[in-house]
Amino acid sequence: MMFPPAGLPPGWSTEHDIFICHLDVRGYTLPEILEKIREIFPEFRRDVIHEVTLDRRLRVLDLGGKDYFRRDVGEFLWSAMV
Repeated sequence: MMFPPAGLPPGWSTEHDIFICHLDVRGYTLPEILEKIREIFPEFRRDVIHEVTLDRRLRVLDLGGKDYFRRDVGEFLWSAMV
């Protein structure tokens, strides 16, 4: 069983990580990213996600060696949604 990263709601996945990295690269602020999460992923509309948690997750992903911050990773998946 996979558990979401600390402080993030159940159901959080790699898809959501890529999404927040894509928005971060495009210059969205943390409040704007949270707004987009609730807009695009209705399953998280009732969950409380704090800016500090989101910031921590972005830092972990940045240090983790993933390619999630490359613009082209998210462009294909999210360009029509943001």
